[in-house]
Amino acid sequence: MSGSAAPIAWRHLFHTIRVYLPLWAGATILFAGLGYAYTRVRVDTYSASQSLVIRNEAHGEQDLLGRFASQTDLKAAQETVLELSNNRNVLMAALTRLDPELAELENGPSQDFIADARSRIIVRPPKGSEFGATEVIYLETRETTQERAEKLCNYVREALTNAMRDIRADRFSGVIQELTHSRDLAAAHRQEANKKLQALETSVGSDLGELRSLTENFAGSGNSQRVLTDLQKESQQAELELEKLRELEALLKRGQADPDQLLVSGGELLASQPTLKRLKDGYTDAQLAASSLSSLYTANHPKMRAAETAQREILDKILQEIQASIESMEPQIRIASDRVAKLQKKQDELSNRLNELAEMRTTYSNLLSDFGHRTNLLERAEASLNEAEASRQAALSIDLISPLGPVQSGDKPVGPNDTMLLIGSITAGLLFGAGMVFLVAPGSGKDNFGRRWSDYSGSKFNAAPAAVPAAQQVVASAAQPTVAPPAQPVENAVPAEPATEYAPANHAADAWQNLQRLAAQSSQTGPGEPRVERRSNPR
Repeated sequence: MSGSAAPIAWRHLFHTIRVYLPLWAGATILFAGLGYAYTRVRVDTYSASQSLVIRNEAHGEQDLLGRFASQTDLKAAQETVLELSNNRNVLMAALTRLDPELAELENGPSQDFIADARSRIIVRPPKGSEFGATEVIYLETRETTQERAEKLCNYVREALTNAMRDIRADRFSGVIQELTHSRDLAAAHRQEANKKLQALETSVGSDLGELRSLTENFAGSGNSQRVLTDLQKESQQAELELEKLRELEALLKRGQADPDQLLVSGGELLASQPTLKRLKDGYTDAQLAASSLSSLYTANHPKMRAAETAQREILDKILQEIQASIESMEPQIRIASDRVAKLQKKQDELSNRLNELAEMRTTYSNLLSDFGHRTNLLERAEASLNEAEASRQAALSIDLISPLGPVQSGDKPVGPNDTMLLIGSITAGLLFGAGMVFLVAPGSGKDNFGRRWSDYSGSKFNAAPAAVPAAQQVVASAAQPTVAPPAQPVENAVPAEPATEYAPANHAADAWQNLQRLAAQSSQTGPGEPRVERRSNPR
């Protein structure tokens, strides 16, 4: 086999084109007719689009101010708009405004009609991007006229806006119901805690202030604690005074039995008895005077007798004063004892009450803490409920989808025009006809036996004759595939017709001749040569 490609048989190619002109021309005319018929029956489609911007809700996110926290949130919102554009209710809301007669249908439009409507409403991201890359999306609608496309685009945008508004309102309505239930539950729990706290405070009574002071100011001292401290100090002072009175009474009783003990006692005990103290001082002075006179005079001297008489008189007065003082001190001692007893009783009562309050403090503190916790929960529930109600009101009045400018529509229909469709149909017909010719037409030479099925059998364009003469079979066995040899004197031979440039009726005979020639060549193969077996086409 040669390394270079075989030259193209242009003569055979042009010959094949002329021979199979009805096939490829018919295919071209058929496709052109179909294309022309389609251009006559098809309905033009016009497109209208509008750019939309979608923002996030601003409640609870003061720092974001309507922006989405992440690209995932933005993509989820845009895909929600995409799903809503395919919703049947949204489609019907827009289509019934465009065609009011659809609302009069008893069972509504068919599923095929809805599917066709879905295919004519497109929500897409900007060209060259995807959902979530930018806050801008495009709404595109297609209709039979430019005006209907623009109206449908506006109606679909309004239906999407209303659907988003309804979804937000329904969502916040569900949230409000849940928060209302939480608020009522928190209020019931708070009321229960309040009842327990109220019962405990009622049992405490007037000591409620002290109990609250113990609970709220645990590290410091309350009013009762300060009162207890004062009582303790006062009780100590009363006991000290009572002890002094008792010591004075004992001293006076000893002095009544032995006046000398009174004279040698300290002046602190006699400070409460000024008369007795002066008598004591006078008696001491009389003793000093008598002592000084005794060094000068004898005991019988009048001055000495006068001094002794003065001493006896002062001592008698002292004894009388001691008796009077003892009698006057008894009520003082009794009063002081009663005062000490009362102070001790008050002290004990206050101590017991403080102990009881101390035991209640833990329970009261827990109840106060529980009540405060329930109050905080109720306040948070009410705050969340107010925020949800405000969000629902905002959802009913504010839109999250805003148009960026008016609807844009093209003056020409979408897709190729009639001329392009006709040219495309003609081109498709030519290609289809060329393919059919390639499948049907034989090759340029006879060595490529078996390349096409027409090499084995004829077709409607190269039908074989009813019978092949025996003489022609002999001629075919002589390895003359295409041109008949010169006439020879063969017995019973039929004169061959002169060769012409075009003989379409001999294609089947040529195929038969090829079979005969190859069979003869295979039968003449030498003993050392490999035998080549060729299978006939099963068709």
